[in-house]
Amino acid sequence: MKNLKAILTVIVLSTTVYSSEILKNTFIDVSKGYTYTPYNKKDLVGSININSLDKNGYLYDFGIGYRFSENIFSTLNYQYSKLDEMSFDDYYLTLNYQLDYELNPYFGVLIGKSFLNWEKDPINSARNIDWSSGSMLYGIQTGFEYQFSEKFSLVPKLIYIRTDHGANLISLPARSYIEHDSKTQLMLGLRYNF
Repeated sequence: MKNLKAILTVIVLSTTVYSSEILKNTFIDVSKGYTYTPYNKKDLVGSININSLDKNGYLYDFGIGYRFSENIFSTLNYQYSKLDEMSFDDYYLTLNYQLDYELNPYFGVLIGKSFLNWEKDPINSARNIDWSSGSMLYGIQTGFEYQFSEKFSLVPKLIYIRTDHGANLISLPARSYIEHDSKTQLMLGLRYNF
């Protein structure tokens, strides 16, 4: 019985130490920013006149991250971006390398899944559009981390994302296709380091 208590005590203590070490390297990011999302309209049969689509919008981004070393960290993010006619829900994972300079600049890659949802019909014909689209996303990012207290940092960043979103438009006999294949985003974030 004494051996069992000793073993359980060692397990509990080592789990507590290991958990605190993991938590010490964990952080949370909350960001707000601007998104530029251009589009291309391709006429497949005839031509369909569409309403002018918004290319600019705002976004919110939430991430949880882990620092593997002084220079390498990763984040898991959810991002919501909104334009007049549509919104995007993006889920992505990043891997980043941070330099040891005064402002701690970093650069990284990201990969994930993107969902586009139309909220307004570009041709005012609700039955003739693909109302949602799913796509893999991949991209690059760069930014810096300015630590202004023991627990908090400012994290501005610039992201470029590639996607493969599309919507078929039908107004018989004409058919067109709207393609969203990239996003450029500028964000200002606040990081909390555990």
